[in-house]
Amino acid sequence: MIKFFRTIRQSLIMENKTGKYIKYAIGEIVLVVIGILIALQINNWNQNQLNNQKEIEILLGVKEELHNLIERLDKWGEYNRTGEILTSNVLKFKRTDANKQTMDSLFASMIFVNVFDKGGGILEALINDGKLELIRDNSISKKLSRWPDMLEDIHTNDLSIRDFVWREITPYLAKFGIPEFSCESLQFYCYQDKPISDTYLSLLENEQFKALLRLRHVAFQAIANDHEAKANEAKRTLNLINVYLKNVE
Repeated sequence: MIKFFRTIRQSLIMENKTGKYIKYAIGEIVLVVIGILIALQINNWNQNQLNNQKEIEILLGVKEELHNLIERLDKWGEYNRTGEILTSNVLKFKRTDANKQTMDSLFASMIFVNVFDKGGGILEALINDGKLELIRDNSISKKLSRWPDMLEDIHTNDLSIRDFVWREITPYLAKFGIPEFSCESLQFYCYQDKPISDTYLSLLENEQFKALLRLRHVAFQAIANDHEAKANEAKRTLNLINVYLKNVE
């Protein structure tokens, strides 16, 4: 093709057709520019196709991580909600209301704190690698960009509660030889089948114990509410992704 154009140019020069040569040269330049633009457009199209495919892969990975996150938040939100109900009930107890199983469950819940594993995960990697910009839907990318901070918030709150329990509640209960139960792991409803002791019963009338129990109740409530709110936010984000993927796939 280049040889063909060269032959035409040489022919026009030899025939001294300057006007036609100029017109031809301009036309040749226009063709070259058009060719470059077409090549750039094809390259851009190919790159967009690759980016779109990468975007789908990213969102599918994020979906899986959000499902995982929701399961964990629901699980520990339920744990803390159970603790909230349990501490609320015991605060209303009289000596005659207490039973060994409930009190064992209470003390286990008071001293056991789950610290949420914020992990690294896809979301953090996306932000660190600058790949969040591949997600074209701004509402989704904005929500995803906030998740590392929200997970850090959950983790920090859990650490604060654990520090409080270790500093205030565990040493106090240890003075009374509590917990009296022995289990392979601390769980709700992990107890020994034996009569309730006077130590357990006396704590129900101990003002310092009741003050600690109230604080633990507030902590259970706050963490349960926070986990529930974060789980709902994750579900809303997941719903946005599902709707978006239906439109682009």
